[in-house]
Amino acid sequence: MGKVIVFTAGIWDLFHQGHLRLLKRARAFGDILIVGVATDRLAEEYKRKPIIPFEQRMEIVEAVRYVDTVVSYDSLDVTNLLKNLDVDVMVVVEDWGGFPEQKQYRMYLEENNKRLIRIPYTQGVSTTAIRERVIEEAVRWQNDNT
Repeated sequence: MGKVIVFTAGIWDLFHQGHLRLLKRARAFGDILIVGVATDRLAEEYKRKPIIPFEQRMEIVEAVRYVDTVVSYDSLDVTNLLKNLDVDVMVVVEDWGGFPEQKQYRMYLEENNKRLIRIPYTQGVSTTAIRERVIEEAVRWQNDNT
């Protein structure tokens, strides 16, 4: 029997403990972990412009010991990527699935007896919360120094 290939994807901006825990948990579902990193264009299209540029986010994710391979993706529909990589398991966070493009690869996974595993976010840490705190601190610093 071949090795179990696991795939997960994200923007991975302002890499934090929640990202690390997701990658660690994803790796536990198989033998090889392939991680998709969204291009800047895609990230901005469906969330917001990343702080960390694409090439740097690729390098950061690639350096994580749980990750075997890093690939880029430029569409929310990663069906062809899943097919080409021969993915057995896709790991997503609990709120995954809100975009129409994601329904395409969910159908692919179901039709081909591939597993889709949802895991919860790490409580108390998120890229959005980090961004908001930085802005708050910057405003506070500006107010204290004017």
